[in-house]
Amino acid sequence: MWNRIEDSLFDDPKLQSVCVSLNLDDSTVIGMLVKLWGKAMVYASDGVLSAYDTKVWVKWAGWNGDAEGFKAALMDAGKPKKKGFIEELDGEIVLHNWQKYGGYQLEQMDKKAQNQKEYRERQSKQTKKPPETAEELLGLFNAEELVDLQANHPGVALKEQAERCLTWWKESNKKMVRPKTAYLNWLEKAKPSLPVAQSKPAIPHTVKCELRNE
Repeated sequence: MWNRIEDSLFDDPKLQSVCVSLNLDDSTVIGMLVKLWGKAMVYASDGVLSAYDTKVWVKWAGWNGDAEGFKAALMDAGKPKKKGFIEELDGEIVLHNWQKYGGYQLEQMDKKAQNQKEYRERQSKQTKKPPETAEELLGLFNAEELVDLQANHPGVALKEQAERCLTWWKESNKKMVRPKTAYLNWLEKAKPSLPVAQSKPAIPHTVKCELRNE
């Protein structure tokens, strides 16, 4: 996990104010702020520090002195015109502008995690065992899709073409990563072998009931 630090922090008067109040150099204070923000992302992702005792969250920053003094230094840093690094909001002690920085970063991390999850799910689907029989291949299509396939390919025996398609893939020693797409591409080159009146969708048993109910 990483924290986004703006360049303006190094010249921020609030930083100098904390340095004076705690008698520390700016590098030390920046390090403490980074530690505090980092811990908050894990234990106070909403930016509310008062959910913990003051002595607890000042330890997050690596401060071993007077807890209330550290708290006051961060809160008073922006006075009189600005808010400090922390502020009191609706009776709670919160990190100033947390949603703009830490909250935004957490949101981006959540989006990234979701994208990775969806990617893994897509990869998992692609690595599933490919169909080995015509019934399994046609079973990837629902009843409505099979009806449309037959309508779009009049005279084509769907099951026969499914068998030929699978045979070609097996003999070519290639892995059928996207079976439905492979079969659709195959049908584009398939020639009619049945009279149009006799061509019916080769619907697997698993979806026959669905079609009959229609």
